[in-house]
Amino acid sequence: ELQHTMLFNKFLENRIDWLNINLKGLFSSGIMRVQYMYKNVEWLLKFYRGEKLIIWAHNFHIRKGQTWLTKLLRLKNVGYSLQKTMREECFTIGLYAGSGHVASPYRNEIEIQLHNKHHLEKICNEISEQSVFLPLIEKKFSTKKWVLLESSFNTNLPKRIVPQKHYDAIICLKNVRLPKFLVKKDNELFRQINYSYKEN
Repeated sequence: ELQHTMLFNKFLENRIDWLNINLKGLFSSGIMRVQYMYKNVEWLLKFYRGEKLIIWAHNFHIRKGQTWLTKLLRLKNVGYSLQKTMREECFTIGLYAGSGHVASPYRNEIEIQLHNKHHLEKICNEISEQSVFLPLIEKKFSTKKWVLLESSFNTNLPKRIVPQKHYDAIICLKNVRLPKFLVKKDNELFRQINYSYKEN
């Protein structure tokens, strides 16, 4: 009961924080959002003390290194902050795809296109007929910059980085497809199923 109460209180606190963030300008709200995300992770680590925590988020948020842009803007994302506080307990995996279609935050359809021969996803596609799990422990990854395709608000943009500085491993999915978004009817159905389950 106490745990449920604590989780509910945290949920309400997060909703208030989210409203406050949206009252700020675009730049200020972005900085605040990153800070609140890490505070939430800290809270969860204490709440589930001793448990393993999986954080599933955009590569930008979980990367353990900083790009020139995040350094310029002084943004410290969740992955970077966790590496500073608990480096030995974290394992960071970047998630990429070699082909298919993805959706932007605005639900626009974006086709994955790999034109550069130095795209790491392109190389993964060529070496395997299946998805690839790529540990970044070999020396050949330590200094070489590779091009990786990053999704942004309404497109995919190539990003040239040294993968080992940002991840411990990379998963390159062979092919991805658009998500199936929940519509109002599906949400209503989910509530009915959930209610029926509780009744039983």
